[in-house]
Amino acid sequence: MQVYRADKSNAEIHPGPGEKKGQASLFARQFDRMLEKSAYGQSAKARQPVHLGTITRDHPTVSHLLADHHSYGSECWEIIHSGQNHNKPYTRIPEGTEIFLDPQTREITWHGDHVAGYDGRTRPGAGAAAYQAYGSGGASGSNLPGDQRRVIEDAIDLAAQRHNMPRDLIAGVIRAESDFNPDAVSAAGARGLMQLMPETARELGVENSFDIRENIDAGTRYLKKMLQLFGDNLEKALSAYNAGPGAVQRFNGRVPYDETRQYVARVMSFIR
Repeated sequence: MQVYRADKSNAEIHPGPGEKKGQASLFARQFDRMLEKSAYGQSAKARQPVHLGTITRDHPTVSHLLADHHSYGSECWEIIHSGQNHNKPYTRIPEGTEIFLDPQTREITWHGDHVAGYDGRTRPGAGAAAYQAYGSGGASGSNLPGDQRRVIEDAIDLAAQRHNMPRDLIAGVIRAESDFNPDAVSAAGARGLMQLMPETARELGVENSFDIRENIDAGTRYLKKMLQLFGDNLEKALSAYNAGPGAVQRFNGRVPYDETRQYVARVMSFIR
């Protein structure tokens, strides 16, 4: 276990290498939550059908699934009775049928081995192929385009192992910096997932700041450099990552900028 000291608390952060059993799956869940809540993840998710669930004995109808859904439950009856859904056969659907919702049109679709006889106004499985192409993780980072989620997670794993850094810290910085958008460019010109400034990228030997693996590796190296510079004090290191090490030194570790304070608080909230 590696401990980074914070000014007001001791932040215990477990690095990727040498994790105890269960920590890897814990990070995967943290990573999914970060991606799900990020603007980029939400944007990608908005283009893909949402898996409402599967018809079972406990959830025998579409309305049961929809009412229990964490995002759409409050809109259950409005969705069910909307123009594109009101005349569909939502009861007596065989168990094992998977139900999907188009988050843009709010149209409900279904897919399963025994729904060939259902026609309504939606082809059985209309949403399933697109959903399954993006994984079966529901509302999570698996909704990122293509294999991008896997590439980002693998790049975080590799950087964590190579530089002996905590994976959740790397992911938390990415969430705060770019919201998991590999193509992000700030008004100041910072680029990519970990928002590398051009001069910093050059110093780190980065050829393409928009390359996922290259950006994450370089950003991790820079973050580790800040931790070493400030005696493994996490809050100071994060302040330096955001405002520059000069600002941290100039203000004796108490950077007064609201943006920097909010940034540090955001990252800390993601990794705790």
